[in-house]
Amino acid sequence: MSKVSNELPASASNNESLILQALNTSNQRQVAEKVGIDASTLSRMKNDKKNNGLTEIEFISSLLTAIGLKVVP
Repeated sequence: MSKVSNELPASASNNESLILQALNTSNQRQVAEKVGIDASTLSRMKNDKKNNGLTEIEFISSLLTAIGLKVVP
């Protein structure tokens, strides 16, 4: 499998921005509980880069873009 470019396309970057803005304006502990994860796991999803050079939020944003979906606030 090839590595994904570290630079997100504009639409993926927009998706990422909307997701991060929503997370930053919400109670992240409650969000984490609602999706069945620990708050520290959610924090790592936002901040820790994986082997492909992307955070999990960046990867999800790229995935949504690749399948033709976008985040709508």
